[in-house]
Amino acid sequence: MLRAGSRTLLNLGLQPVSFPAGPPARLESELRLVSGVMLGGSATHVHPRHFGAAQEVADGTYDLERDAVTLPLVRWALRHGVPLIGVCRGSHEFNVACGGTLHQDLRKRDGAVRHWEGAEESVDQQYLERHFVTTETGGELERIVGMHR
Repeated sequence: MLRAGSRTLLNLGLQPVSFPAGPPARLESELRLVSGVMLGGSATHVHPRHFGAAQEVADGTYDLERDAVTLPLVRWALRHGVPLIGVCRGSHEFNVACGGTLHQDLRKRDGAVRHWEGAEESVDQQYLERHFVTTETGGELERIVGMHR
C-alpha cells in the first residue's frame, strides 16, 4: 500500500524515491539525483534542543538520527534552490532548520488546533482533514494546488 505522500507525488507525475538512513555527509551526493525533496510525517518529534528549548514533555518521542539528517537536508536544499515541502513532522523540520521554534504539546495550548488522531479512531477517521492550511499568496504551492486555502 502506498503512503499518502507517495500517492500524491505519483498523481502529479513525479517518481518518489526514498534513501535509507545514512551519514549526513552523503546527503549532497544523494540530493544531486533528485528534483525535489518531500519530508514526510512521523510519530516522532524534532528534539527541542534543536530550537534552543528544554524538553518539556517527559515522555516525548524523538528521533535524533532523523534530526541529524533532515535538518541539514533542509538547509542544503534551500541553499541550492531544490524544491522542498514538509508534511506533518516534515513541516516542523523545515521550520526548525530555518531558525523557528515549536510548541511541544498542542494539547496544553488554549484554543489550539486539534492536530492529532485518537487511538480509538479508524484509519479513515485518523486521516480526515483536521485543519485548514493556507498557502502563501502567489507562492509555488498556491500555483500547484490552485487555491489559497
